Amino acid sequence: LHFLFMGDLGPEDRELLDALDCPVTVLRQRRKAHALAVMRACDALLLLTSDRRSVATGKLFDYLAVGGRILHLSMTDNEAARLLHETGAAHVAVNASARAMSEADWLRLLDLAPAATSRLEAWSKAAQGAQLQELLLRTAAEADFH
Repeated sequence: LHFLFMGDLGPEDRELLDALDCPVTVLRQRRKAHALAVMRACDALLLLTSDRRSVATGKLFDYLAVGGRILHLSMTDNEAARLLHETGAAHVAVNASARAMSEADWLRLLDLAPAATSRLEAWSKAAQGAQLQELLLRTAAEADFH
């Protein structure tokens, strides 16, 4: 097991890296296309979110676009967890702290992460457009134009 982090790390991130029971590599921030290519080459993607309930970061949508295995650790059942559960795109561990996990714990969780995203069609632009069209047609049908 080897962790690869890409981008700028804050003090909390550095503290987390120091606590991991595995080798870690940190790459400087990359252009988006390069970052996505690196993500595609990874065996799994780790999404860490805070205890805020409304969290659904841009990184989450990058991970979904890449389509690989995702493991999500969160201190609360937030929007990212809800979306990942709804799409079946990740194994979500709520109330999980990366700092307290051994290599064996990580490997056990990675075994639970799905191999591919299966229910992402509902989040495509075409599906979102169809839902909007249906809503507009229903609203227009229910409107009283007298």
